[in-house]
Amino acid sequence: MPYVKHMHIDGELHKIPPFPHLEPIEEDVSELCVEDDDGGEKRLEETMERRSFFRDSAQRKKVAFGPEEMLTVHFCYDYLYFNPDGVTLRIPGGLSFDMMRY
Repeated sequence: MPYVKHMHIDGELHKIPPFPHLEPIEEDVSELCVEDDDGGEKRLEETMERRSFFRDSAQRKKVAFGPEEMLTVHFCYDYLYFNPDGVTLRIPGGLSFDMMRY
């Protein structure tokens, strides 16, 4: 089962867990907040809620991950997609990254 964990580091290096993890990670996106329609904060804690939010490209543009963010993802199933053009990482929440850039 895939899991995603999101943490704000904010320069607090003691928050960074050892790598590789000593035990499997557990789903924890309690710190992942987006702005709701009324200008308040909305937490996207449920998988289906995140999936429907990030499905819309306008919604995805509302979220920016910076150097103070840490995403930890447990990979399984087909999250690494191999094709003739390279390797793409597709993680829960509708995010994908061209791994050939890294």
